[in-house]
Amino acid sequence: MANFDEVYREPFERCLTRFRDQLTPTRLRDLKRDGRVVIDNFLGRGWALALLQEMRWLHGQGLMRPNETQFSHPNGQRLQFSKPNIFEVDLHDDSIRNRLPEMNALFHQEALVEALAAAFPEGLRLARGTQGRTLKLQRNAGSGGCFPLHYDNPGPPNKRALTCLLYLNPSWKEGDGGEVCLTPFLQKEEAIAPLLDRLVIFRSDRVLHRVLPCNAERFMLTVWIDSPDVNPPEESTLRISRSQLDDWLGFCEFLRNSPVQRVLSRGVYEEQYEQSLRDCMAGAEGYEEMLDAHRSLVSGLKKNRALHGIIERLRQTAALADLS
Repeated sequence: MANFDEVYREPFERCLTRFRDQLTPTRLRDLKRDGRVVIDNFLGRGWALALLQEMRWLHGQGLMRPNETQFSHPNGQRLQFSKPNIFEVDLHDDSIRNRLPEMNALFHQEALVEALAAAFPEGLRLARGTQGRTLKLQRNAGSGGCFPLHYDNPGPPNKRALTCLLYLNPSWKEGDGGEVCLTPFLQKEEAIAPLLDRLVIFRSDRVLHRVLPCNAERFMLTVWIDSPDVNPPEESTLRISRSQLDDWLGFCEFLRNSPVQRVLSRGVYEEQYEQSLRDCMAGAEGYEEMLDAHRSLVSGLKKNRALHGIIERLRQTAALADLS
């Protein structure tokens, strides 16, 4: 089986110290405070283009497979469907990874985790070693390919703590789509263009997000970093006290910084979830099942009168934030 043997089109240096240099104290502070940060020119143009060239070769070899997504229906069913026009490779597959020199080197480096760990010296220990992270290569073929609203860590047993998205699209222009839309809980949505060598980092368990329909081919690399400290037992069940509701601003701030928000988000962003499912899956196998699962979850929230009242108030807060 063939290995990548092309000549890289631009000179580059594989410089692992860039991880530490780019993740400055200010950016790490922003990540810890806001749960997200965006860094341009993260690797350097030449290195980013080398990764893109390897991904294009991989696609040309027919080695990328349709995205497979599993989800649990409220009725207990575990279902799996493919998202249209999305193709992926998991770099834990060494039969593929070993064919790609730069991807293989990136897979084994520890510099990114070491640099990010400085942002969370307490409370969020980041896993070390290749078994503590996942690296996926993704090609969006265009034709409307996208992802619906979701959290990368929806709850136990998932251990994802940080999501790192590296975009590899040198010719992206307005109208090509494929932006990642971050929806920090009760805050204004932020659409981020998938520009070459742009790194987007966010908390996997605390930042709701989606990908807008893509009208042109788009390449990216995703790194998920695990932590044994995500999903602590005390936050696995939603408990809301009267004192929290009496301090509404404080309660909203608590939710913004807690994975508890995942329990409420389906109700708070009910219409946005449904529209993003329609954008992604309408007409494809699994659409009706995924839509039914969403509506069943929302219906369950509404059956609890007290909880429904809280969600309605949170919806008003979210709407005001989106108008700001």
